[in-house]
Amino acid sequence: QQVFNLVYIMKYNPIDTILNQKKSEKKIKFVWIRGIISISVIAIGYWFALNIKNSTQVVSHILIAAIMVIVGTISLLQIFSVIILQICKKNNEFYYRKNNFFLISKFAHKLNQNSLAISLITILFVGILTVSTAGAALYAGADYSIQERYPNDIQIWNDSAENNAFKEENLDTILKKENISLKGYIDLVYAEQLYEKTGENLNMCDTVDYTKKNYDVYLISMESYNKAFGKNIQLSKNEVILYDEKQVWKDNNITFNNKQYHVQKMKLEGIHAIKNGAKSGIDSLYVIATKDEIVKSILPSSFSWKEYIGIDITGSFSEKLEIYEDLNNQIINSNLEESVYASSQQQAYREMYFLYGAFFYISILLSIMLLVASTVILYYKLTNEVIQDQEKFEIMKYVGMKENESKKIIGIQMKLIYVFPVFVAFVHFIFVLQSLKICLNMVINLSQYLLIQCSIAVLIFVLLILAMLYLLVYRRYYRAMK
Repeated sequence: QQVFNLVYIMKYNPIDTILNQKKSEKKIKFVWIRGIISISVIAIGYWFALNIKNSTQVVSHILIAAIMVIVGTISLLQIFSVIILQICKKNNEFYYRKNNFFLISKFAHKLNQNSLAISLITILFVGILTVSTAGAALYAGADYSIQERYPNDIQIWNDSAENNAFKEENLDTILKKENISLKGYIDLVYAEQLYEKTGENLNMCDTVDYTKKNYDVYLISMESYNKAFGKNIQLSKNEVILYDEKQVWKDNNITFNNKQYHVQKMKLEGIHAIKNGAKSGIDSLYVIATKDEIVKSILPSSFSWKEYIGIDITGSFSEKLEIYEDLNNQIINSNLEESVYASSQQQAYREMYFLYGAFFYISILLSIMLLVASTVILYYKLTNEVIQDQEKFEIMKYVGMKENESKKIIGIQMKLIYVFPVFVAFVHFIFVLQSLKICLNMVINLSQYLLIQCSIAVLIFVLLILAMLYLLVYRRYYRAMK
């Protein structure tokens, strides 16, 4: 039996079999330089993803970031096995310890042989996390977004407050007809003006220049705000209240047309409804000042006041929707639709949940497809190497490796192969989140906290599926090795 074992070992030369990845190491020159270049390319891609300043940069920055991260990842994974070996070999006590020698060499060899496949799997995992998180965040954030953009049951905007086109008596007639009570009524007069920031000064402009910092400023008179919301705010001539949804305004002063005002920062509930539910892609500022200051110093002489009417009523979802439809029909029949237009919170719920629900469903299907594709690639890569691995483990059995040791090595090796692309994908996904938030904020008002919650939930779900697939592949792999 001993003679047979000696002949078997001499025939297969186990040391050469275990270290056959050295041939590929010699072919790769300047490993560390290439590694630094690859990491630099990925870092530049991250920089583009994190430095999206406005909506015009979204497509170009994300495209450049995606290309650079993909190229950098493929290049880095091609030499990562060599880097691992070089680092481990510097610690002889660790590298040549029983089982470590075979495990590290085997893992590095598999990374080297399957670098392109693992790179593809990593990119697919990033796609899974991104698509699933986007779909979940849109659907989960729909309610918050609707409440923020449509705080009242019915909203009416009048482009010219002076003509008093919409009358409260018209609403009373419809409510009495449907036996519905009025819960709340807000009538707010405001002006809207586009400003361009030059130095410390905000200057009026007519069009958006995305190469400069623009603000869509909504100016509300102190008198109108106090009347609409039942407040008693008092401001001096050189003082304004500023509400900044995204908290982009950091200064304690604001300058309109070379006149400086001291800023009181305050959250104004319900005030953002005057935006008419439209997202312009630029930052909005809500400013309350005295009417005299707005007319004399802040706005041009040719401006016109606009009017926002917020209506809250009793009744069920369908009854509120019916009241809105009656009001909208009245506006159309009165030929006021060019200057007066209405919207409904219930209508927004119906439309947005249908739209975001469909997107969520599509994102789930797409994520499942990507997950199946990545798993199939990984599964067939591992199962196709069973014969080669079986031969190597058979050799190690003859040189003294026990079955429980080989089982342990197989388990660790499989976990590393599975966890490695997931870990790299997770690192990429952390930087994707910032770009994803900017893109989603162009559609809905989404909080960073909700986006992180959705990403964690998606990550846990994906990891659970991968854990089940790992157990399935591990059992098939181990049975084939026996």
